[in-house]
Amino acid sequence: MKLLVAVDGSKSSADALAFLEKFPFAQKPDVIVAHTCPVPNLTEIGVAVPSQIQQEIERSRAEGWEIAKKAAIRCESWAKAVKAELLGGPAAAREIVDAAAREQVELIVLGARGLGAVSRFLLGSVSDSVAKHAPCSVLVVRPPQADRAQRGARIMFAVDGSEASHSAVRRFAALPLGKDAEILVMTVVDTVQAYHTEYTLQRSPALTSLLERTRSHLEADVAQLKAATANIRTVLKEKSDAAAYLLDEVDRWKPDLLVVGNTGKTGWERVLMGSVSTRLLHHAPCSVWVERLRK
Repeated sequence: MKLLVAVDGSKSSADALAFLEKFPFAQKPDVIVAHTCPVPNLTEIGVAVPSQIQQEIERSRAEGWEIAKKAAIRCESWAKAVKAELLGGPAAAREIVDAAAREQVELIVLGARGLGAVSRFLLGSVSDSVAKHAPCSVLVVRPPQADRAQRGARIMFAVDGSEASHSAVRRFAALPLGKDAEILVMTVVDTVQAYHTEYTLQRSPALTSLLERTRSHLEADVAQLKAATANIRTVLKEKSDAAAYLLDEVDRWKPDLLVVGNTGKTGWERVLMGSVSTRLLHHAPCSVWVERLRK
């Protein structure tokens, strides 16, 4: 596996590094640690700038290199190979996404940043943009739960039968999660499209068929995940607001990691939509892994 870890020297990126140090990779990954400097080295591209401005640019780039190199050193204990990179450009998210595509990484890892005194954590603009435009899976790390040291890993899957969802299940089924790990696999059927209303609310034949297929997908996912741990619980619900229900369950169960496919299906096949995964990414108080099939 090949990772790109975006760092900026903040506590948020330190949380991301700490998360990776404890993550049970099946094999040691190759890691690129990248820091984005907002201003490129203009002299390298033939742009004349006053010496004072150039000195400030060089100072900023030197600080960026130090941040990247220190983070790379932290990764050496769990990575197969590590290299530090300094990305230059005014749009940090675009530089990260472009680097991920250029290096053909499987996962981008970065910390989430709060946007103020709100009841839930919200993504910073860079994390948000990377999650939207990345050509691969994205892991956005938030601070760990307070009781994390006293128990095994707790992972919640929001699955929908899509290929991205199946890919996430296959990936985690191959990990050595440990006998104390707990997994909750959830599927929420969108009843807005599953029911139709005229004068009475009634169950449609399409819903019955959808539930049968969904239950079959859920059972197949659980069968694969049993290779990682026996502590698995499943939930299949019919709700009009899938994201709200899933977020309530996150608040109740307090997982360390929420895993979701980046898009769901459409029409009658829809169980989780892209808009749902976006809401989960923005509002879940835990770390979120968005599985995306690499473009």
